Amino acid sequence: MPQSPHARNLNRLTTICLAAALSLTGCATTPTTTSTTQTASPETETTVSEPTPTPSASSSAKYKAASAEGPAENVPIPQMPAVAKEHTEEGFKAFVDYYFDIVNYSIATRSTDVLAPLAKTSCQMCNRFLETPEYMAKNDYWATGGEIHSRLTYSSMRTNQHGNIFGEAKLVQKPHKYYKAPRKVSSTGDGTESATWEMTLTPTDGGWIIADMAWPEPY
Repeated sequence: MPQSPHARNLNRLTTICLAAALSLTGCATTPTTTSTTQTASPETETTVSEPTPTPSASSSAKYKAASAEGPAENVPIPQMPAVAKEHTEEGFKAFVDYYFDIVNYSIATRSTDVLAPLAKTSCQMCNRFLETPEYMAKNDYWATGGEIHSRLTYSSMRTNQHGNIFGEAKLVQKPHKYYKAPRKVSSTGDGTESATWEMTLTPTDGGWIIADMAWPEPY
């Protein structure tokens, strides 16, 4: 279906983070030239303490998944497992999994309050994951599907000269649709499995923070 500039921009914000790294095809929108040169402005790095979010809805409020009729409501905040605070290979994996659980939560709620503190402001790809829910909130879009899940394939568990630990992961995204109004699809994307991503984490007193993430291939 024809896509508006707004729809192309929205679809690009999510699919470029996965699909541009693929040897597979299957994105509904091919990223434009401008998307390959867009970068987030670096900010001064700060040490961010572990977030302590409060639930977005009362425990009595019933969760309602996003649908063609409207956005999700009363979305429960994923809780960080205790193991994700450990400086072990299991802790590294659990934190990466938790990070993408919060990416999914941010897309569903169109809020980055919980997501932003999990990564350093100098992580440009992390900033891209912040752009999508911000754009959705500003332009009143919502999404169905599109959840991203990670599978850690390697972690060095050795601290480098910058105090970081390197790992690799596969990211898989489910098919998704974006809506601007009830039953009005603005754009779609097929499910994708990414090439191997490089994940760089910094151990902190409270667990971990993402220092950087990238895939080796240029996009």
